[in-house]
Amino acid sequence: AARYETIVFHAVGTGGRAMDQMIKEGIIGAVFDYALVEISNYLYGGLNNGGPHRLTAAGKAGIPQVICPGGVEVLALWIKEGQALPEKYKNRVEIRHSSLITTFRFNKKELVNTAKEVIERLKYTKNEAVFMLPKGAYSIYSKIGTPFYDPEADKAFSDYIKKNLPPNFKIIEVDADLTDEIFVISAVNELINLIKKSKQA
Repeated sequence: AARYETIVFHAVGTGGRAMDQMIKEGIIGAVFDYALVEISNYLYGGLNNGGPHRLTAAGKAGIPQVICPGGVEVLALWIKEGQALPEKYKNRVEIRHSSLITTFRFNKKELVNTAKEVIERLKYTKNEAVFMLPKGAYSIYSKIGTPFYDPEADKAFSDYIKKNLPPNFKIIEVDADLTDEIFVISAVNELINLIKKSKQA
């Protein structure tokens, strides 16, 4: 509607790496980074592993970016139906994503550790940027009434981010789940504002 050409990358690890490469090549001029699942899965050996440099390319390039913690609380592992779970995850709540993939919920300690990694990677960001935080769930798996609902762990992640973001980041909290339309529209509007500012500079 705002007349920008968009490219969508699926946050499964390869998607984030492809996006970062295109940023380095100057093909992408702004980023709506909706999902940080590729960071947490990198740290804990999940399928959606974006690698050690994910979340740094846009900052180094100095392009407008809005960042959201989509799916950061979910670990995806390649476990077929009927296959035994890894020993360390046997007592975790699980949700089967498909016949080949099982997901687990990160706990508070793991999310804070992920938040620390996110902050380290965002230190490369040169220009003004926005970090959007939902007061509700980070994904459909963690909404009220779902097996992964754990607002205490999510709050620990958010609190660390808010206390430690570089000063060039604007923090915006929205009283909604990350998947709610009001949250997405707010985030997109923030990105459009950053794009307009960058063109005026």
